[in-house]
Amino acid sequence: METKEPKKDEVHYWHDQIMPKFLSVSTLLVVVEDSAIREIFQNMFNIDSSDKFDFSIPRATPIVIEFNKSLNPVKSYYILN
Repeated sequence: METKEPKKDEVHYWHDQIMPKFLSVSTLLVVVEDSAIREIFQNMFNIDSSDKFDFSIPRATPIVIEFNKSLNPVKSYYILN
């Protein structure tokens, strides 16, 4: 049985497949399971892996991330009722 390295796979997919789509659209909906989004956020927001347990993302809560023209995140917020 093949094992994968989640951090490497999800972060590479994010950079190679998802981020380029932001260059051609203004809004993009991405649905990701919770362990993958943690790895992507750690990479995107430069969060040290030792801080992983202090970093929480609510489940089933949409988050908006705004990027600048260089595709760096500039603002993020949750959409709550």
